Amino acid sequence: AFWIAVLTYSVFQGLMYSTSTAIYMDVTNPVVAGTQFTAYMALCNLAISYSATWQGIAIEAWGYPNTMLIDAFFGLVFLLILPFTRKRPSDPAGYTDARGAGRARVLARSLAALCVIWLPLHFMQDRLGVGLPIANTLFSLVFIGSTLFLLAGGVVLTESAVQLTRVCTRFAPLMLLTLTRSYLDTIAAWFAPLIAKDNFVQLMDAFYYGLPAIAAVLLWQLAAQPWVELQAIGETDDEGLKPSAA
Repeated sequence: AFWIAVLTYSVFQGLMYSTSTAIYMDVTNPVVAGTQFTAYMALCNLAISYSATWQGIAIEAWGYPNTMLIDAFFGLVFLLILPFTRKRPSDPAGYTDARGAGRARVLARSLAALCVIWLPLHFMQDRLGVGLPIANTLFSLVFIGSTLFLLAGGVVLTESAVQLTRVCTRFAPLMLLTLTRSYLDTIAAWFAPLIAKDNFVQLMDAFYYGLPAIAAVLLWQLAAQPWVELQAIGETDDEGLKPSAA
């Protein structure tokens, strides 16, 4: 029975994996298809990695049935957004990135909102119990995503928001300090000769509140930008391969 279940699962797992890989290539910009496809595959591997982490924690806390139920639910959520990946007949060569600016603004607002949600969640972390490691895994991804978005904004918005992007690129590396919270005791031991452990923990806790709060403000400011640079990239010629002169 075990072998039958494993082999049956592997068949559908293979169908899902190959189909999703085909979708990744289908929705890439022809100009940067190789790089974009590689990014999608990297994100796929990231999803596999953090899923293995949170599922292991959840299985110990809630058991296999409940964990698999949660996993199946979020897996089915993908079906809701699948129709939006289709190409529109009106698009040149079946592809356009004209909506890139809008997607950038939505992503910036979403990351800003998640950074704000972190603040009360971190304050009440003692009440999360067994769910704390899962929350930490999720928000570690949020903070990494916020860091990358702040850096990307600094690269893209080189003309429309010079001062803002300068602040974003200089601040972004500091967001990585939020990832040290899982190793706080070890790091505190390194600085033991210079600062007492309790004082060091309080200092780092201030960073864990302050950095996401500042990131939320900067992300919200980025969301308010028109992202005209992306709009220019989205304007393609008849072949859909080169930016329009306009």
